Amino acid sequence: MIKKEEISHKVSIAGQVKDKCTGNGISGATIKIVKSPNKSSKIINNLKPVKAAADGYFCLTDLPPGDYQLEASLPSAGTRYGVIKSAIIKVNNSSQSIDLQLPPTILQGKIFHIVKKEEGLQEELICMAKVSIKGSYESTFSEGERPSSTEGELSPSTPDNSKCNYRLKGIEASDKKQKVICSKIGYKCVEVEQKIEVGEENKLNFKLEPLKK
Repeated sequence: MIKKEEISHKVSIAGQVKDKCTGNGISGATIKIVKSPNKSSKIINNLKPVKAAADGYFCLTDLPPGDYQLEASLPSAGTRYGVIKSAIIKVNNSSQSIDLQLPPTILQGKIFHIVKKEEGLQEELICMAKVSIKGSYESTFSEGERPSSTEGELSPSTPDNSKCNYRLKGIEASDKKQKVICSKIGYKCVEVEQKIEVGEENKLNFKLEPLKK
């Protein structure tokens, strides 16, 4: 009697975990499989999550062919980054590559005052106003124009960003509202309560009033 032997072709999924805003690789991110072929559930359950290398690259090897979904997170950062799940990855007897963009927790908006011009009353962005979160070390200063797309600054990919001139990136989120303070010499200090959602672009604008002379 001839004994049939089942041949299983192993595949791999490789890629890089990146900061959604800057595109830089994220060191130490955790990647795990959250969806796998039903027939290989026992194999997948035995696979431990992997850690991304210093440049954000990772590789999952010896996987049976099928449909997969990955999840990336950065537990060491607390609520400074959200969690991202990939689209379904179809792996058929070959290796697949995918990038996972991890969303940082962001607070951004515009700081402005009202000025009188020939055309009438208009908003004008204020430069070097300080934005800080009460009870933390998180703070930044506004710019007169929309910042360029560099680390910690605004990305031009979102239309609303054209009206933003400050950004706090990679900050701690909270289930409760936090007090956000905006101040600048010559203007009244403004304090606003704002709930900061994890992994989201939280929007908060400030209209400053000049101090009376």
